[in-house]
Parts: sequence; C-alpha cells; structure tokens
Amino acid sequence: YGSIPETYIGNPLVRLSFYRRLNSIIVLDDIKNIADEAMDRFGKPPEPFTLLVKEFEIRLLSSSLGFLSIDIHRLFFTLEFDHLFWEPLTDKLLRYLDESSKNQLYSYKHINKKGSYFIRFTYNGSKLSYGLIVEFLNNLKKIVWG
Repeated sequence: YGSIPETYIGNPLVRLSFYRRLNSIIVLDDIKNIADEAMDRFGKPPEPFTLLVKEFEIRLLSSSLGFLSIDIHRLFFTLEFDHLFWEPLTDKLLRYLDESSKNQLYSYKHINKKGSYFIRFTYNGSKLSYGLIVEFLNNLKKIVWG
C-alpha cells in the first residue's frame, strides 16, 4: 500500500497536509501537480509515495467511470459498477474486453447481480501493478467519453 514515509517528508504537519490535499482532489491533473510539488520540495519520491499517488489516480478514474468499488489483489482486481450507468455501454465494454484479452495479459469474468455488474480481471503476468490498472481504466475512459 502507498504511504508518505517519514523519511521522505519528515515534518508530520506537512505530511498530513499532503494526505489531506490528495484526499480532496477531484481532477486528475491535480494529482500530478501534488506529485511534482513533492519532488521539487523533497526530491525523488520513494516507492510508497509513488504507490499512494497511483492509488489516488485509480480512485479518481474509477469514480469518473461510475464504478461503485474496485478491489485490488496481487493477481486480480474486481470492478463493480452500476447497471443503469453502464447498461447502454455494456456491448461496447464486453467487445473491448474480448479484444483486449486476446493479448493474453489478462482474462476476465463478467457477472450480473441484482442491478450491479462485476468484472473480475485476472492478470496472467507475474504481478498486477497499479500502472496496469491505470492504463486499463484510461482505456475504459475512451469507451465512456469517446
């Protein structure tokens, strides 16, 4: 999981300020601005900080795509989304998933339960990364917003 290590930002008030600012972000560009500010002020970020930034990016992308939840594990992740939001896009989504899964990077299973859709993606590589999830969500954004 991501965090802001004390060894990166030693002052607890400044560290807390960065957490608060990340929590209040509603625009993706603001995440990059905060990450750039941290690099300018404190140097190259350690991995936990980079992971934290990716987690917030995933959170914002997921929310903008109408996902109710995203559950991330080492080799798979599951997306839950509202049936009403995605219903007009379901055919496009499943077509995209079929085409994308041909590259053998992941497989997926689609489940429809009580008004919500779930899609579980199993990554066929050694380890699922936040970067792969961000890339996937950005591709889905193209389906939704054109």
